[in-house]
Amino acid sequence: MTVGQELDADDAVARAGLAELPLPQRAGDPEVLTGARARHVTALIYTGSLQRAHDGFVEAVQHADSASPRTRAFLADVRAQLASALGDLGDRRDAFED
Repeated sequence: MTVGQELDADDAVARAGLAELPLPQRAGDPEVLTGARARHVTALIYTGSLQRAHDGFVEAVQHADSASPRTRAFLADVRAQLASALGDLGDRRDAFED
């Protein structure tokens, strides 16, 4: 890739190593899986893939109850980032209050 070359969202996510989450899924550890999914969502937000980010966030939340308080706080931060990207400032505020 050269300077000025554009990268589409799928390429950017793939280059970041976040296209798939096979290792965290195989680990079966809610802590690892929630953290990996949250990082994946963050990458999708930065690439502008907001619907995919939303879907990934929904998946991340499914395992959050078993995750540590630190990981749940990280997930709240990701929720706020996603809400901001979607233009929902009320949900951004709520992410830190829930």
